[in-house]
Amino acid sequence: MVIAPVSLQPNQFPKMSQATGSSIQSTEYPHEVVQSELGFWQHAYAPYAVGFGCAVFVILLAVVCYCACRAWRAKHLRDEEKRICMYPPIKPETREGQLVQPEAGYTYASLARSEPIKIRSKGLQERRSSSQSLTIDINTPTETVRWVASPPRESSVQEYLESAGNRMTRKQLRNSVKNTRALHEEFWEIPMNHPESVEVPGSAAKNRYSTILPNPQTRVALPPITGDPLSDYINANLIRGYDREANAFIATQGPMAHTLADFWRMVWFTNAPVVVMVTKLKERKRSKCEMYWPQGQGFYGPIDVTVEETIPKDDYILRIFTLKYLNESRQILHYWYTAWPDNKSPENPVTLLEMIREVEISRTDPTLPRGPVIVHCSAGLGRTGCYIAITIGMRQLDEENMIDILGIICQMRQDRGGMIQTNEQYEFIHQALCLYERRLPRKDSITLTD
Repeated sequence: MVIAPVSLQPNQFPKMSQATGSSIQSTEYPHEVVQSELGFWQHAYAPYAVGFGCAVFVILLAVVCYCACRAWRAKHLRDEEKRICMYPPIKPETREGQLVQPEAGYTYASLARSEPIKIRSKGLQERRSSSQSLTIDINTPTETVRWVASPPRESSVQEYLESAGNRMTRKQLRNSVKNTRALHEEFWEIPMNHPESVEVPGSAAKNRYSTILPNPQTRVALPPITGDPLSDYINANLIRGYDREANAFIATQGPMAHTLADFWRMVWFTNAPVVVMVTKLKERKRSKCEMYWPQGQGFYGPIDVTVEETIPKDDYILRIFTLKYLNESRQILHYWYTAWPDNKSPENPVTLLEMIREVEISRTDPTLPRGPVIVHCSAGLGRTGCYIAITIGMRQLDEENMIDILGIICQMRQDRGGMIQTNEQYEFIHQALCLYERRLPRKDSITLTD
């Protein structure tokens, strides 16, 4: 049987009512929805539009927060700078001595050259630790001179370190930081004065770095312990301070796991009032220094160490220790500057200057021991040298209204070879002292005549 096809007319499709909420464009195409009548969230581009709006909002919020943080930081730095010179100049009791700068036979003019002393010596960089003679060639300029009397043309490393200097007025100090190339050249002319060996058999095990040794003439010697031939050895040197003050500082390496007792014996037997730490325990996943203090109380050899108080400050932490040995006890201060990265300069030297001022005031505290301030980083050369040089420079600016950074570094390298390891650190010393100088009251310029 054949079924005839049924033809449907267009008007035979049923129409949907308005109550259903759907609309039909025509009865001819019942499946097509009118796009213009869809809600926003039903459009395909809705998620993209929302995401774009959120991204714009987040970016704007980040920009606003960044600007607010920079404004707060700038205000905070201005406030910190004002506090640097709130403390009066400190002049602790010192022994009579000579100035840091060169003496007898060398006279400075009123204006100092920014150019370094030129040393003509083949292979100088390879022989910085040797004692071979160096030839110094001093060119006398037409207007300003560093030397009036000519130094000997044949000069050993020690003679160079004892005589070299570049005495600057405060204005010249400000100008010196503008010529970083001249500062770097001046730095690399200074002999390193590294010792080649130490006459203590077996002491290599107590050195953090095999090439960094204490200079024998100023090496700190601990009281010997019977049966331990290495008990008197520690990688540390006594460093002179301003006006050649004897035993003003001790520069040492960061303690290692097997030298913790040696470190605390040095603190006790040298009557150190303050320990300054300018390194982190680990940097770039490498151990730089062992944590040599306890959480509460601990024994390090015969020394009983107790942490009495921990005071966090801007970029550094102050701890108060009580040490006990036999029937005697004393308090010391521990300053840990935490914002000094390895092989770089601190981002905010203002807090470093503030900490130095606080340490110098603590040295005059009658309740603390009257010994050298112990300073250490990891190797006891770079950041340690910067800290000591800035401290001496601040004191020299206070007392003389002038500065001789080159002379300070030369004096330090006589006591411990290699102090100040990089030209960037040498430049940072100038920048930090320039910042300190700007906060000092203005005085008439002083000229050294004889």
